[in-house]
Amino acid sequence: MTVVQEIGFAFDYSAKRLQAFFDELSSDAATKENMEKRTKLRTLCETRWTSRADALYTFKTAFPVVVHSLERLQNLGDDKAGQHLASLMRFQFVIALVVSEHVLQSTVHLSIFLQGAECDLLEAVKECKTVVEMLRSERNDDNVWIMFGTSYTKPL
Repeated sequence: MTVVQEIGFAFDYSAKRLQAFFDELSSDAATKENMEKRTKLRTLCETRWTSRADALYTFKTAFPVVVHSLERLQNLGDDKAGQHLASLMRFQFVIALVVSEHVLQSTVHLSIFLQGAECDLLEAVKECKTVVEMLRSERNDDNVWIMFGTSYTKPL
């Protein structure tokens, strides 16, 4: 989460980095389409889990664009871009990003439901149990994890 936040801030607070991101995004039609009209990375919200899920989704979707942008910036002498790139390319980071994003996406509906003014305690418990059971069943389903693996085997 810290790496995602730091890179989000790095692109958000630097015109040079943001321009590199825009340039790479405009040349990658598939990623641009998958980002669903998002044009930049989101930063992680400490309290809004639905917002955090959206930020992780955006980062995961824009991963190839982020990598290419950082490579370009590194080649232009941006040392911090090189440090961010090294963090991104670690296997542990990629696995943590994919799993965290998937788990948080699974809880978005539940989070919205629990924030509702009309939320009934018994219904809330039932919804929580449904999400927990879904995540348990996915944990042992190889097809779920194969699906994630194939989306990251494409060359960057």
